[in-house]
Amino acid sequence: SPGAETKESTIEIIQDCIRRNLSSPDLNRQLIAEFVHMNPDYISAIFSRQTGESLTSFILKERLKAAKVMLATTDYSLQEISYRTGFSSPSYFHRQFKKSVGVTPKRYRINEKKK
Repeated sequence: SPGAETKESTIEIIQDCIRRNLSSPDLNRQLIAEFVHMNPDYISAIFSRQTGESLTSFILKERLKAAKVMLATTDYSLQEISYRTGFSSPSYFHRQFKKSVGVTPKRYRINEKKK
């Protein structure tokens, strides 16, 4: 059905918008809604219905994914990485990273550089 196709591309547009604006600490459903010209409640609902996860958890996952790449491939300081990936503070970045990945950002970098 044409409706399903539109939903699919709406999700892709939202995900793309998130990836392009990761470094913005203000990235939230309000901001995304403005980018895609839709209602914030609507995009939250359609996003979680289609992907099975909330916008917030997707944003966090993408931030952590980007941080892992930077840790493995750059010599940016942890502070620099936390800002480039849109975390509100280096300590919040550290906490979220350890909670999600199981090791500290510093340990992750050491392990990756050894590979």
